[in-house]
Amino acid sequence: AVFSSVNGKGKTTILSHIVDAFYEMARPNFPNEFEGKENKYYRVSSGIHNIDQINASFVYLRFKAQDGCIDYLDIRNNCTQEQYDTS
Repeated sequence: AVFSSVNGKGKTTILSHIVDAFYEMARPNFPNEFEGKENKYYRVSSGIHNIDQINASFVYLRFKAQDGCIDYLDIRNNCTQEQYDTS
């Protein structure tokens, strides 16, 4: 896949979410690599990066694995149950 767009359209943001998802999926399988770093994260989420500062933003990635699917979800800002259910 190739990401191509003008500056400020979210290419780096998408890639950072993909890297964070892989990082979090690796965590349970490589406990020695994360020893002493249990609370360290690749990506720190903040609503400051949202284009629309009022509404919540949702990132949902699904990876197919041999034994099923692995879901990655990142929500920025507060959201209601209705917003979550309809996203």
